[in-house]
Amino acid sequence: MARSASPEAIRRAGGFGSDPERPGWAVHGRKDYQRVVSCPPNKHSSGQTIRPTVRVAAPTGLDKGATVSYPNTLVFIDIPSTDPAAANAFYSEVFGWEVEERIPDLFHRIVPGQNFKVDDGSQGPTGNLHMGLYNATNARPNPDPEATEPRHLSPGGRSIRAWILVSEDDSFDRILEAAARLGGTELWRNHFWTEFGGANASFLDPWGNQMLLWQHLPDAEQDEETHQAVGEINLPDGWTIE
Repeated sequence: MARSASPEAIRRAGGFGSDPERPGWAVHGRKDYQRVVSCPPNKHSSGQTIRPTVRVAAPTGLDKGATVSYPNTLVFIDIPSTDPAAANAFYSEVFGWEVEERIPDLFHRIVPGQNFKVDDGSQGPTGNLHMGLYNATNARPNPDPEATEPRHLSPGGRSIRAWILVSEDDSFDRILEAAARLGGTELWRNHFWTEFGGANASFLDPWGNQMLLWQHLPDAEQDEETHQAVGEINLPDGWTIE
């Protein structure tokens, strides 16, 4: 059990309290230990300076059979390519996303803009989930300042798929056309999945990452709890359904 630290002790530790039972460690808040690590300035292969002082959280884990009071949740996913700047241009045009260059040649952040909508259709206080574009030849972060293996893409096999909810003022057709024009590959369009009651389409980006497009059809009724399609589904000619 961590002991409470005085304000002075917290100040001396740079904002963290100390615990005499764990020399060399600092404690902040309740039982969250953090190791204070000092390291000399360093540079990795991108030329970026690694700053000298970092604090690394020490995972404490849960007692057997314990449950968390709030679930572990998604922070974001990042999408690999061999050229984050080119991936930035691709996704900016295909989806109209805002993309920030955070570490040149290594990592760009997809914002993508605006906030989650609430039940009445207006935007709430929470921004839409961020995503990343990283360089597969030097994936950051990593404790090693040099690039580590593997340093290549792995196209051709199954991997994580990103599902994108398409805005009501955009369309599958426009997105798929833009993706193909910029080097992507259309996989399918005009398909309906009854399990979650939605229309979908899919493409591969130029680096082999699969994107799935999703929209709810206005006349397709869903179960409020399971989101499964209910009732008769009337689809346009040429559509497929499962």
